Amino acid sequence: MGFLAKIGVKKSRDGRSKHVLYKHWKSMMGIAYCREKQIGVCSKWHDFWSFASDLSGLYDEKYKYLCRIDASKEWQLGNVWFTNSPKKMIYGRKTTHKVQVGKIRLTTRQVKQDLEAKGINLAHQTITNRVRENKEILKSNAHKNYFHNGKMVSLKAVSELENIDYPTLKYYAKSLKLEDAILRTKKEIKRQRFYEYDGQKLNQTQLSIYLSKINTKLTAESIRNKLKKGLTPEECLR
Repeated sequence: MGFLAKIGVKKSRDGRSKHVLYKHWKSMMGIAYCREKQIGVCSKWHDFWSFASDLSGLYDEKYKYLCRIDASKEWQLGNVWFTNSPKKMIYGRKTTHKVQVGKIRLTTRQVKQDLEAKGINLAHQTITNRVRENKEILKSNAHKNYFHNGKMVSLKAVSELENIDYPTLKYYAKSLKLEDAILRTKKEIKRQRFYEYDGQKLNQTQLSIYLSKINTKLTAESIRNKLKKGLTPEECLR
């Protein structure tokens, strides 16, 4: 079963497939009901001949694609034009995507400004892409800055300033305030055992990975188990 049949458009032998606008109609229906599924086509244009009648005066064979002017609105007369850009065919000539924030709707540009005011730097194109694909705008701890020592800095910079392990800090920052996450990370580091090896200070996991690269016959897991038993790094390599 083709996608047209799935959306309730029946096959017809009325010669539409030979019409110059048929490929544009079929492409439009595919984008609206197979790719997007939330905006759609005006009910009048579900009938191919109504579509052809409305657009016969706009059609020019030098253009390859039919696209919307505003991609946030449905396919309808007054909101379409012909173009040679396949990207505009999908995303429209002007894309004013809006996001529901509480009781108001903001454009993606306004969302970016709102995030920047909160110390979160995220590219406008990234925000737009995530809105188009119905994804969360912010991923956990991604592109987020924190107020630390009187200025906004990244979590990576915080770990360097405090001289603490970044992955551990990132883990605790997901559920704790920054100050609490820093304290928890420092406590966790105190409980860890560190080794001085090859001019480096490494914890047990880091050392086991480092040694497994020196002796490829050993896995990091097997080396870590030996370290837990009290063996030295040199003894683990034997």
